[in-house]
Amino acid sequence: MEVDYRLKAKIAEKFGTQWRFAYFLGIDEAIVSKVVNRRQKRRCWLTAERKRAWADALGCRPEEIFED
Repeated sequence: MEVDYRLKAKIAEKFGTQWRFAYFLGIDEAIVSKVVNRRQKRRCWLTAERKRAWADALGCRPEEIFED
């Protein structure tokens, strides 16, 4: 399994847990887990708007946590 360590570290730094991050965004923690563990197809689910929302919540730019 390929883990996105940059994203995982940002979530841990800002929110402590993926659950808290998901709660803040109003989404299911399973989605966050799938994105972090690269099981969710990013192109399908993570639109530019969602990437911005995640980055804003984490206090960074989308380019810092998403490579595509």
